[in-house]
Amino acid sequence: MNNIVNFPKQYIRTATNGFKINLYTEQEVEMALFCVNIWGDVTYKVSMNSLRTLSSEYVLLSLERGYRSGLLSDEAKRVINKIIASIEPIHSPKEKLS
Repeated sequence: MNNIVNFPKQYIRTATNGFKINLYTEQEVEMALFCVNIWGDVTYKVSMNSLRTLSSEYVLLSLERGYRSGLLSDEAKRVINKIIASIEPIHSPKEKLS
């Protein structure tokens, strides 16, 4: 039986299509909601259910605005830094490399 994995000679480079924001704790979800509702440009109140419908770029922009506002505590800024550190790029295969 042959258990050797053959790797292709051409590798596929994945293009970044955006990113996803991982919110692991209740504190991170609440901070994202707070920043979107205060510094976001929405005309409605964003809830936990509607937070998923917003683009990652929009949530990140709201978090950055909140961070730079000078109105948040050091603890709140620490939570925002933790959220930003958990951001992962989203890739999809598009290009082939030789």
